[in-house]
Amino acid sequence: MQIPENLKTQVTDFFHWWKKELAFLVPQKFRNLGGGVREQIFLRIQDSHFQLLEKTPAGEKELAVFSLDKGGRQLLERLFQEHPGLRKADIILELDHRQGLKKTISLPVATEENLRQVIVYELDRYTPFTEDQIYYDLNVLGKNKEGSQVDVELICTPKWKLESLLKYVGALGIELSAVRYQDSGHYDAAMASYNLLPESFRRRENKGPKIANLAFLGCLVLLLIAAFNYPLWVGAKVVDDLNAKVRTAAKKVQEIEKIREEAELLAADAQTVLTVKETELSIVKALQELTHLLPDDTSLKRFQYNDKRLQIQGLSPSASALIGTIEGSPLFSNTRFVSPVTQDRMSGLERFQIATDVAVHEDGDEKDAG
Repeated sequence: MQIPENLKTQVTDFFHWWKKELAFLVPQKFRNLGGGVREQIFLRIQDSHFQLLEKTPAGEKELAVFSLDKGGRQLLERLFQEHPGLRKADIILELDHRQGLKKTISLPVATEENLRQVIVYELDRYTPFTEDQIYYDLNVLGKNKEGSQVDVELICTPKWKLESLLKYVGALGIELSAVRYQDSGHYDAAMASYNLLPESFRRRENKGPKIANLAFLGCLVLLLIAAFNYPLWVGAKVVDDLNAKVRTAAKKVQEIEKIREEAELLAADAQTVLTVKETELSIVKALQELTHLLPDDTSLKRFQYNDKRLQIQGLSPSASALIGTIEGSPLFSNTRFVSPVTQDRMSGLERFQIATDVAVHEDGDEKDAG
């Protein structure tokens, strides 16, 4: 994927702007840390002397002017010794109209992604040189008002002329960072993104600070990731601990529930036993009491006991007299006939069916017959 020239230029211009406009926010002792913020010093070479200057929003500030001889080099060395920051700065060689050429070209927007190829193809039309005779670079200015064309600056210099200037610079012991075209001393030109300096002449950057910066950035990213994930990790651990406690508590609840169900079953079984025991005891006492109460000439054919209620059926010479006899016992109450008294044809006795309630104390025992 090929990145458009204008996008690369915009990104480069942004960092140049940051470097020039926001550098004052960085403490002086940290400005050169890692090569992140560097000053820019401009070098101009004339016929018999060279000039060092600095560009600011207020204009150009001349730092020194030396001759192009051994004495000038000695003065330059002394200047660097007195001002160590100058040697660390980016030194940019500026070309004037006699040393270089700058031309603004307007091209269709369709060529924006391949500007260099288009301009190189027609380089002999824009300059009096061929590609192998010059050093050149492009500076994308942007689109016109209509947006139909893109404006590009073509900056170039003859190879023999630039190489001659670079010999002077090398003799002075200066390492250049860039070669640019002099633009009437405008401060904005200091932030240009193009560079005519051949790769073989460029200052070799120390990769140590960049590696240190990358390592620092990696550590910072790791710390940010850790700071973001640590609460999540702690929260997940707390949730896991709570889930483990909930599972343990749920297991205990299940055990307790099982014990409760077993206790309920045991209680129901005990109640059944008590009910059976109470029922059997009541039947025994009721039979015993009826044996004493009923006259010898009365016989029982049927005996039924349910829920403390006794029902008897049989034959007697005087069935009506049985109600008073049974009711006279403290063990029975609410004695009554449940069906009409009839005459038995074979024996001539009265057939009866009587119901009575068995009275019991609050402690569950039937009243004594007294």
